[in-house]
Amino acid sequence: MKMNPFVILEHREPGGHRHYDWLFALDSDPRDPDDRVLIHFRSQVVPDAVGVGESIDTEYGHRHRWRYLSYEGELADQRGNVRQVAAGGCAIDRLDTTAMVFTLELKSGLSRWEGRSLNGNLWRLQRLT
Repeated sequence: MKMNPFVILEHREPGGHRHYDWLFALDSDPRDPDDRVLIHFRSQVVPDAVGVGESIDTEYGHRHRWRYLSYEGELADQRGNVRQVAAGGCAIDRLDTTAMVFTLELKSGLSRWEGRSLNGNLWRLQRLT
């Protein structure tokens, strides 16, 4: 199974609010750091906090720059800061406007996921394995 880069960033916003940005690369080819090619989901939890069979609601966001696969630090325009809390590989088997099936390879091992669009940018991700 071919794995592409994947990262989870903890994003702390001004005022103390925190969320996690799940960023998926569609391929493993090196990119210009400013290319907006990373798929983005925003959640309140990291994958390891989700048990097999459990689901989480996420927000499907705008594409992120390739640089965020390795970036940690302050964000421009006083948007807070990010730090990497997980990284590994991902294999995306299906991706369209309503569904996504993918496998994550993190330090804790492999996990299989299915995502479904609920309404616009709201998606539910379910951990299958």
